[in-house]
Amino acid sequence: MDHLATLHRGVNDERHMIANFGQNRSVVDEQFPPVWELLRRAGLPVGFCGTLHTYPVPADIKTYSFYLPDTFASEPAAYPAELETFQAFNLTMQGVVAQRRHRDPARGGAHAAVVRPPARHHAGHLRRAGPASLGRAPQALADNPPPRRHRPAFSFFFSNHVASAMHRYWAAGHPADYDQLDLGEDWLQRYRGEVPWAMLRADDMIARLADFVQANPGSELWIASSMGQGPTFAQRLETQLYLDDLPAFMAGLGSGPEGSGSNPVPTDRWSERPAMLPQRNVRVDPEYADGFEAALRSVTVAGAP
Repeated sequence: MDHLATLHRGVNDERHMIANFGQNRSVVDEQFPPVWELLRRAGLPVGFCGTLHTYPVPADIKTYSFYLPDTFASEPAAYPAELETFQAFNLTMQGVVAQRRHRDPARGGAHAAVVRPPARHHAGHLRRAGPASLGRAPQALADNPPPRRHRPAFSFFFSNHVASAMHRYWAAGHPADYDQLDLGEDWLQRYRGEVPWAMLRADDMIARLADFVQANPGSELWIASSMGQGPTFAQRLETQLYLDDLPAFMAGLGSGPEGSGSNPVPTDRWSERPAMLPQRNVRVDPEYADGFEAALRSVTVAGAP
């Protein structure tokens, strides 16, 4: 997702060095402030909804019109306070995707007017699609509250659900685009509707925003889309690796303090952070960090690092 940081900051990834969710941005924020910070410094009210690389939240979060961080946040911090309950729901659904377990989609007590439509989409889509990695599209619906009460001069909304569907399921709907196709008719039938479904949801979102703009003279809707790339291989994956049991992995990885490489990191000295499958993110206490990194570099799978 470094291309989004590039869009927001006007410099490429070789300069802003933003590549991971939740990473410390204090230095790069000073060197290459994002466009919303420039707007805020100019005295304009700004609002966020799901924009990547907006967590951790700033200390002066209350100076924003509204601030709903991305779905890879480690805690449900948001502003105003009513959005914290919504973000807790959002992060719970992200956990459903990342950890491959289905929870009650309405769990978390968010306001009924916000929760019920997204929850129905979640439940129906998960039942239909099966794999938990499909939760991104309906989650985008939950991340699209209209700016009715808070009227910032500039607001940002991010969704990745269309790209997610295209990355995985373009071949299901467009098999003729590929010279080689080895995914099976069952797979093609099951996922043929994924990209059209995602596009319809995008149409819904854009229509709501367009209606808002039309009803508010002087407003403008800007849409930025990335990125151009070639098609994926329409072949069955033979090398995809998922780390399903993270605690077992951490317990078996000898990475004692100060790089000693002896005992594993104690369970109370590391914690998992949100990530996009197949990546798994952990935060390790500083005194264990060097040893943990050294231990990770020693891990091989089928003879490869």
